[in-house]
Amino acid sequence: MKRQLNWFIVLSMATATLAAQAPAGRDAFQSRCAVCHGADGNGGEHGPSILARIARTQSDQDLQAFLHDGVPLRGMPAFASMPEPEMNALIAFLRTLASPAPRGRGGRGGHAGFQVPMKVQMTDGTSLDGVYREATSQSDWPGFNGQFSGNRYTTMTQIDKSNVKRLVPKWVFPVPDAGRLQGTPAVVAGLMYIPNTNTVIALDAGTDARIWSFTRPPTQGVQGNARSLGNNRAVSIAGERLFMETDNAHLIALNRFTGQVLWETEMADWRQNYNGTGSVLAVENLVVAGTAGGEDGVRGFLAAWDQQTGKEVWRFWTVPAPGEKGSETWDGPNIDHGGGPTWLTGSYDAGTKTLYWPTGNAGPDFNGDNRKGDNLYTCSILALDVTTGKLKRYPDHAAR
Repeated sequence: MKRQLNWFIVLSMATATLAAQAPAGRDAFQSRCAVCHGADGNGGEHGPSILARIARTQSDQDLQAFLHDGVPLRGMPAFASMPEPEMNALIAFLRTLASPAPRGRGGRGGHAGFQVPMKVQMTDGTSLDGVYREATSQSDWPGFNGQFSGNRYTTMTQIDKSNVKRLVPKWVFPVPDAGRLQGTPAVVAGLMYIPNTNTVIALDAGTDARIWSFTRPPTQGVQGNARSLGNNRAVSIAGERLFMETDNAHLIALNRFTGQVLWETEMADWRQNYNGTGSVLAVENLVVAGTAGGEDGVRGFLAAWDQQTGKEVWRFWTVPAPGEKGSETWDGPNIDHGGGPTWLTGSYDAGTKTLYWPTGNAGPDFNGDNRKGDNLYTCSILALDVTTGKLKRYPDHAAR
């Protein structure tokens, strides 16, 4: 009880100190920060939420250094010339934005409690400094199909046939520039990630408070279903990394807590009519992804990249090159642009290290006069070795 009382007094005293500096700090925030990050720091039209970063920054000196240097590559200016009194007042006000929200308020409140600095006493007498948040999800859904098996089954037990009728909306989040929403939100440890074209928005799943957002402008000249309003089905999460495709067939890894770009790689040249609309699958130490463009003259493929570095590990072409096994099933000149896109999301059997991945239509899709034959390996489900990308098996084309 004594330790709890001391903890409460420390928090109360800190809050009182911050409140005394709040008016000047609020003015500094409104004039310098709110235009990008919103009036409450939770994200605006031109910048993401800064609440999580504030909560993670343990000392005021570190926060001052961050403001002093800025993040020019992300569009945040440096405040190196800010007078020291104004800087101190701004930091104090930022701390009030990131302080824990009172319990029991409901509604949209609670975003400020997303991450709370705390010290944990270890059994050996040492202590660890860090941040804590209370998870709001009982069962994670880290990708398009939930689990690697692809069966979209959840093990959660909170909702069953006896109480499902009592479900009511808790919050509604308006997705900006939504276009054609076809994505499945991912949820990991209480954070929800909403996919959109070239965009992912991270929310606190319990309150709908926006933690951060990442977006890229549409690629001018891109073809296929990714053009204009675009499509994006889902992201995939492994550890602290979130993986997504962009409309121009790039693969990006983000820090799932901050939205920071960790690496980016080109899957295929969008000028050859490749485009990205699908979800990816993060399995083992790889992220597996394919592209769209089956109606636009591409030659389909599925490939895997290293999760840590973004380096390509293997690539399997869903339409064999002339002379390769399977090319005899193509009678005509269209094998070089045979389709077989891989934008649908596959599944994974960890026991046998096998990827199962669907392929799309052969091309041209409506008139097959120039591609007579079974056209392997389009309109199929392929079993691939996850380590090498080698083909294990496919449906017997003779039985088609």
